Amino acid sequence: MRIYCALKAERFHAENHLKFERQTLLLQSFNQLLMAAQNKEEFFRLISENINTLDVNNCVFLQFAEKPVRSGLHFIMEKMIPRIVLINSSSSEVHTEKDFLCSVLKTAPIPGWVMMPISFKDEHLGIMAIGYTTDIAVLCERLRLMISGILKSILVIEEQEKTKQQLQGALCELSNANEQLSRISVRDELTGLYNRRGFLNHIPLLSSAAERNGEDVALVLADLDNLKVVNDTWGHSAGDEMIRAAAFSFKKAFRQIDIVSRIGGDEFAIACRIKHPDVVQQIMERLNQTVRDFRNTNATPWTLSISVGYSTMQGSGAASIEKLMEFADADLYEQKRLRKSGSSQPGSLCT
Repeated sequence: MRIYCALKAERFHAENHLKFERQTLLLQSFNQLLMAAQNKEEFFRLISENINTLDVNNCVFLQFAEKPVRSGLHFIMEKMIPRIVLINSSSSEVHTEKDFLCSVLKTAPIPGWVMMPISFKDEHLGIMAIGYTTDIAVLCERLRLMISGILKSILVIEEQEKTKQQLQGALCELSNANEQLSRISVRDELTGLYNRRGFLNHIPLLSSAAERNGEDVALVLADLDNLKVVNDTWGHSAGDEMIRAAAFSFKKAFRQIDIVSRIGGDEFAIACRIKHPDVVQQIMERLNQTVRDFRNTNATPWTLSISVGYSTMQGSGAASIEKLMEFADADLYEQKRLRKSGSSQPGSLCT
């Protein structure tokens, strides 16, 4: 009798050892399969499709939508997300009502369930229930630890990705806001041209480019004639229209690479790179024609008239942009004086 019992026990332990080794191999394969999941939806789908390889035919998995609130020895679970309901290896309808877990466990045609928390350290992620069989006891805890660890990893990665996307969105919004602020800080709101700050920021770059290419820098200063009279007679809206008309004329007469700016109420400044002094005179002729075209095609109560002066770095011998602006400003006032004295060229609308 003793020999029989000893052999029986030895056989029992040998069978359990073989079962344990088999389950270990199956769990390793199952673990590798789940580790390939990119998100929690794919994770639970892989469990549902492959858990039967572990000889598990009945299982229920729920994920907590919100962190459970502890109340004494109990946890209050306000909302759970049913992920898997597998009865006799077939997926069952997933219900969303609060007590659906109890109804599934009670109505399933199996003798009992092994209930376990899906948790990582002190964080509760969900609940898993495995249909009880004689071979489940050894498997359950290792399966629980595996699923808990992988699910936690996926949730951490998803949270990091969500934070990354939020950060990228915030950085994009910040970049757009900075770009808008930068544009506002260097652009004139009325005309869209550079303002004084934009002009002073960009002219050193233009000057450096001209020097590298062996070119000269021409600076044109202009102001509108009789803007105050237009404002007093027809209102500031008419004055604004006149300023916009002048800005349009400058943009049409000059090139895209030139720096066209409104530096004051009725004052404009344009900087351009030239290879020959005659280029400035050609620009003046284009500007005259642009103003003339505006007069001929727009019936306004006021007359667009612009006074212009200019100077070049090489022609004036100016050693700095500031000095160049002084020479151009002196030429502007000289042209105004000539216009008042009637000495300007006949037919010139802007000189």
